[in-house]
Amino acid sequence: MVHNLTTIMSWETPEFVYQKKEADWCWALGIIVVAGVVLSIVLQNFLLGILIALAGILFFFFAQKKPETIRVEISDQGVKINKNLYPYQNIDSFWVSQERDYWKLLIHVHRTLTPLIAIPLDKDIDPADVRAILLDYIPEVEQQEPLTHKLSDRVGF
Repeated sequence: MVHNLTTIMSWETPEFVYQKKEADWCWALGIIVVAGVVLSIVLQNFLLGILIALAGILFFFFAQKKPETIRVEISDQGVKINKNLYPYQNIDSFWVSQERDYWKLLIHVHRTLTPLIAIPLDKDIDPADVRAILLDYIPEVEQQEPLTHKLSDRVGF
């Protein structure tokens, strides 16, 4: 049973840092997809060609998605992201890291598939304040974002 939360700190932020995809990005994606389809046809692997074409189409549409605004609250009971509360007893650790020109809060939760949640900090939020609040509830352990997160950031997702 969830009792009333006492919010200590809250902010709204985009769920990810949006990077507008220029025409060069679209051309590069198209060239890679066409090359993959042609190579698949040459190798007579038609199913792979279809999969590459579908993946390219999905990749293109996913790249156009703009981030939704999420509300993050740090309370006396846990970290709440929109309507999902992550109680402190389900959080192993946290880390505040700087990625290029913005800060992220990384929390490691008890989940098998995606145990690390990366939350961008609003530019008005002081990372030292977030760190000081969370240290009262959970341990700070240096963490690195998974390679897939870093690659998606570099590609512009």
